[in-house]
Amino acid sequence: METIQQNQDTSIFKTFAVYVQPEFEELERRFPNYLNSGYKTITKPGRITRDRDRKLVPIECCKNVSMKNREILLEYVHIDDGASFHEVLGLLSNKRVRPALYEELMSFDKAYPDERLEHRILALGSITRSSEAPVLCKEGLGLQLYATNNMYGFNGSYRFLVARE
Repeated sequence: METIQQNQDTSIFKTFAVYVQPEFEELERRFPNYLNSGYKTITKPGRITRDRDRKLVPIECCKNVSMKNREILLEYVHIDDGASFHEVLGLLSNKRVRPALYEELMSFDKAYPDERLEHRILALGSITRSSEAPVLCKEGLGLQLYATNNMYGFNGSYRFLVARE
């Protein structure tokens, strides 16, 4: 894959997004050092457990995103410490970008695996009902718990992966 533009402020990444959530076994192969155990329930959507609500689903502003496999442009947005979930979404809306979906994050990582060695990359476009979002980090693939009710903010170490529409 190619990085379209790269300067000190913005890098734009072109990737082919595949809108299929990977199975747990594939995630274990891709992230041997660290894979949050919550993905066991996320990757088994037909399994009925007390954690059945942990499936990653698009947030409201991403529900109409086409799930057709296609080439997309992604970039990072960095936000200072303390921004709440709703403040981040407001800023992204003002920039005319949307939060990346889980499937886009996985496609991005496949195309640019070294990026997670440099940044903690959060995709807010898909969350669990428990307010967990997928996050790539140098250790592997995690789930970041945050409050959608603005009680807690994100720290400045995250890069929010966003899609240009």
